[in-house]
Amino acid sequence: MIRILLGTLPTFSHDLVIIVEHYAREPKLVAFYPQPYRCCWITSMSNGVVIVAARVGSDDVLMTFDSNNQTVMTPLLESNVIPYSSICLEPRSIAVDPKTQHLFVANYSYGQVVVLNAHNGQLQRHWHTSNNIKNRQKYAYYDRAYGLAISNRKVYVALCHKPSIEVFQDDGTYLFSFGKDHLRSPKGVAVNTQEHVFVADDILKQILVFDQDGVFLRGLTGIFHSPSGITIDRGGNLIVTDYSRNNIQVISATTGEVVDEVRHPEMHMFATPVGVCADQQGFIWIADGNGIYKYSY
Repeated sequence: MIRILLGTLPTFSHDLVIIVEHYAREPKLVAFYPQPYRCCWITSMSNGVVIVAARVGSDDVLMTFDSNNQTVMTPLLESNVIPYSSICLEPRSIAVDPKTQHLFVANYSYGQVVVLNAHNGQLQRHWHTSNNIKNRQKYAYYDRAYGLAISNRKVYVALCHKPSIEVFQDDGTYLFSFGKDHLRSPKGVAVNTQEHVFVADDILKQILVFDQDGVFLRGLTGIFHSPSGITIDRGGNLIVTDYSRNNIQVISATTGEVVDEVRHPEMHMFATPVGVCADQQGFIWIADGNGIYKYSY
């Protein structure tokens, strides 16, 4: 085990401990925080870099891990780029467009999608969900953005308090919405190569499947209590985090059958796992209330 303790960063009052453990096919704890932080969200870039958005203390931060598990920590948005009070107060899901390498962030409190340059954090653009445009003053509380996914220049945004999925072009142009008659509390969103949209709903305790036009196809029950984060591995299976059962399941995208379960490296339960992503090298990354884990899967 190699422990590297970084000194206190100038912007924050938190030390970061990087732990690197080498196993053949076992998980390794990549980062651990000695002080509490809120559950975080995670995505990967085509070059193997993984980006994590988290609330550490009172700060929203980006943590970037390269292929050697080295990391840097930066503010999610610098105050001199755009007023901090109006953008990214509560980031939820994040996703990187593989073509433009832009980072898309779902801003929970303001029902926004914020687009950053994934390399330097510079703001590119942002927009409100359509419900917030219509009812920003009166109904903003009910239009909070949670899940987010990108596929073929389309951005899928889950609104968890006014349950639906809204679809935009990657420039912010509103296209359509779906799921109002099926969803109760949508959280994570993922899209596969067939353009099927998978939505984790923690009230229905299911993964709901829609086609690219928003037509409901089926529900996958699995063994869920509060499914939240969702990603698709290289074999087309779904990897789903469950923050109430404190576990991560691998299920078939067609039948919902449990294929495998991702286990904690020390055989304990995870601590409210939320963030999950699969990178192009075949690794699975998981973020919970204690740290960030990298699995050879």
